Amino acid sequence: GLNLANVVVNPITNRLYTSNRLNPSLSVIDCSSHTLLTNIFLLFGGSVNKVVVNPVTNRIYVMRGAVVEVVDGYSNTRISSIFSANQGSFINMAVNPKTDLLYFLTNASPYVVAVVDGRSGALVATIPVSPLPAKIEVNPDNNRVYVVHNLGGLITSIDGTTNTVLETNVYGLGPVDV
Repeated sequence: GLNLANVVVNPITNRLYTSNRLNPSLSVIDCSSHTLLTNIFLLFGGSVNKVVVNPVTNRIYVMRGAVVEVVDGYSNTRISSIFSANQGSFINMAVNPKTDLLYFLTNASPYVVAVVDGRSGALVATIPVSPLPAKIEVNPDNNRVYVVHNLGGLITSIDGTTNTVLETNVYGLGPVDV
């Protein structure tokens, strides 16, 4: 593909996935042979914001505005779509490979973390968080979800088992990533 971005690797299959900025597709590269295996064309237009992989289920999630397209890494085909439920666009996402849950941030108020079942695409929970969430990451070992906010140096910790906020603390002048 041309103008590649958003690279992610599945360490189990040793495949690299990268989005293409100039056309709606995801390139699949075999890391052992350095060979382009295929380009998977996506249905919905717009720039790709982020790509994540669940190495356990071998599903790849391609975030594009208000939709996330789901790709099966075994067949290299697009199998479904997940749409933003609260009228905003997705701004970030993370996956917990141990629970097969996806965590999404959107740019619409009220600010929530949307929890989605990775297998069915069903909404499991919405967790209210402080304003202006920007980045999200999961620690699969302790099932914690961390949200960085673009406001006042806030980081929110979420219990991934109960889908509840544990605490929101100030760390520095303005963390920008986790």
